[in-house]
Amino acid sequence: MFKRLSRVPLLLLALGVTSSASLAAGSSAPAQQLVEDTTLGVLDEIRSNRRRYGEGSRELHGLIKEAVFPHLDFELMGRRVLSRSWRAASSGQRDTFLVQLRLMMLHTYAAALVTYADGDVHFLGRKAGRSADEVVVRTVVTRPGTPELPINYSMCLH
Repeated sequence: MFKRLSRVPLLLLALGVTSSASLAAGSSAPAQQLVEDTTLGVLDEIRSNRRRYGEGSRELHGLIKEAVFPHLDFELMGRRVLSRSWRAASSGQRDTFLVQLRLMMLHTYAAALVTYADGDVHFLGRKAGRSADEVVVRTVVTRPGTPELPINYSMCLH
């Protein structure tokens, strides 16, 4: 797996650049509310049950898959990460890449959640995204003794 020191740059890439979520048409929760509710709910659960949610624990992975992953558009992330290579890849190659992307995101989120569970999350509002149906919800995580961690969530409103 990854060395501990390499996780922070990987985390910045995974969370800050490619976090994409999709809101179903007619969703009652605006983008910022979805990010706030999901983030605070997961952090509260981890803070309340520290022994249960160690970094590599099956329970933590289950929590991420249940609470976070339904809001992530892995295909969109894959297309953005691979860019032109996405179109050139076969269906099987895309599927393999998406499986590995999900695994990388699972381990990255697990490491970040355990590391920053005691941090404070500041919700900075939303701004327009790349297209008319996209918004970006901006957050910053602070924790004493560590640099601020900006995380921007791209939300597609479809």
